Amino acid sequence: MKKWLLKRNIIIPIQFFIVISKPSTILKTAPGHAKMLQRVLHVQFLLKSIEKIKAVHKKEVLSLKDMKIISRSLLKEHTQKI
Repeated sequence: MKKWLLKRNIIIPIQFFIVISKPSTILKTAPGHAKMLQRVLHVQFLLKSIEKIKAVHKKEVLSLKDMKIISRSLLKEHTQKI
């Protein structure tokens, strides 16, 4: 996604999470890789994580018009893997 946006000179902050939907899933990591758990979370913590991001990025980066243009481009250029 970052490459696709940069190719079009669109510079925006991008955040990602890996969300686990099953609450009983136990998340573990090898020693020295605990930072990974900041990106992997149970679904019940997703909204809280999004709120934290919104608190950091308060300034609007793209207008509604820009978002519509980008979404149309994404749909137009989307190709399924064969």
